[in-house]
Amino acid sequence: MADYNWEHYLAFADGLITDNIIGDFDEQTKIRIAISRAYYAAYHIAEDFLERNNYITYRTGTHETVIKRFEELANQYKQQSKIYNSINQSLNRLKKERVTADYYASKTITKAKAEFNCLEAHEIIDKIKNL
Repeated sequence: MADYNWEHYLAFADGLITDNIIGDFDEQTKIRIAISRAYYAAYHIAEDFLERNNYITYRTGTHETVIKRFEELANQYKQQSKIYNSINQSLNRLKKERVTADYYASKTITKAKAEFNCLEAHEIIDKIKNL
């Protein structure tokens, strides 16, 4: 289990989109890094949750496995299925946005998209903390 606080990734992402990070970076760079860090904050906290609760017993190395496990938990635990499904769907969306931000240079990404992704990452983390 990691000792690093993955929420620092999200705080960094928040700082990028609110211009609280000092540096001479263009807007697209800040937006892309914010989207990437927001996803990874949520992903690592989700992975840690699964490992801590023995829902996965090893580091899988694949993002799809972590995301899919929340869908499986939704089917397994009916009382919490809405929360698990929500985490699954949100992680899926954030991952797709992260791939776009990291690999598709020709796409312009809006600041509003980065803000939404950071908000969604906060929501995922809050849901996991309340499980």
